[in-house]
Amino acid sequence: MFGFPIENAVVYWGARAIYRAGYDEYCIDLLPDRQSCTNLDKVAESNALMFWLNNRALPELRRLVKEKNLDTNSREIIEISEFNFILRASPNGSYGYFYIGAAILPVVSQGVVFNTASGKDERVFIANGKRFIFSPEHDVPLPGTKGKIRVNSIGKATCIGYSEAKAGYGDGAVVLCPIVSFENPPKWMIDQTYRAAVAKAKEKKQKKPLNTIPCPRDLS
Repeated sequence: MFGFPIENAVVYWGARAIYRAGYDEYCIDLLPDRQSCTNLDKVAESNALMFWLNNRALPELRRLVKEKNLDTNSREIIEISEFNFILRASPNGSYGYFYIGAAILPVVSQGVVFNTASGKDERVFIANGKRFIFSPEHDVPLPGTKGKIRVNSIGKATCIGYSEAKAGYGDGAVVLCPIVSFENPPKWMIDQTYRAAVAKAKEKKQKKPLNTIPCPRDLS
């Protein structure tokens, strides 16, 4: 089994990648014969994990190793988690390898609970040691799920991952918010995102704003 071990995985993917750190722009080179998976018979979950890896976790891992100037002899463990999706990775002092493990973890439902703070019924889940709240009207979409955003007629979108919003209920629970990528966002939304990005760039006193502004993804 290649990769970084993760216990209680519903579906697991792991790899022993080649890592050259600052010698090659912090390249993490995934080799086809140094990867392994478990429970591939769970087709929906396997596809969701691969989608999350390619669109969220691996790009973020590559960003973090550059930000940290992570050396090949480091034993630091980097963890990226969203709801019940998790990635752990480390060079493990190997001077040339990067051990990566990613998994979908079990979710324990605590049923629908009436929230006295919001005055609404809410579904409560436990995943990866956290307590999450989600609407009882819909199932939590897996990454890669396509759908339509009816609010303001925004249109077609794809779930790519999750974010958290503080619930403020005093029990440590967080609101689970799907992050989506819009297929054809309306002009007003692109303009709003551009203005927000320019304002953020000015706050950081950057010399010039970004040339390209990504479409907004978070509907939380």
